[in-house]
Amino acid sequence: MLKESNNLEVLGTKIDLGKVDCNSFFVAAKEDHIAPWRSIYDGVKLLNGHKIFCLTDSGHVAGVVNPPASAKYNYRLNDYLSLSSHELAYESYGI
Repeated sequence: MLKESNNLEVLGTKIDLGKVDCNSFFVAAKEDHIAPWRSIYDGVKLLNGHKIFCLTDSGHVAGVVNPPASAKYNYRLNDYLSLSSHELAYESYGI
């Protein structure tokens, strides 16, 4: 519903995410079964303003709480914001 402008109304106000213009940070995990990374990545494109997208390895919890210094999991930042989620999947993981 939120992907389409003015499709959702809250307390009499129509919601248009395209009018949101602020800095934002999105984090998604490759193996996340609760919030699939492709959905998060596609959501990045709904807002305006400066955006940072971070794609981590692992799942919902481990993809966020494991520090990069442990070298257990990898992450990618903003490298592919011009690609679709399907193109990013192929570029990053060959899937």
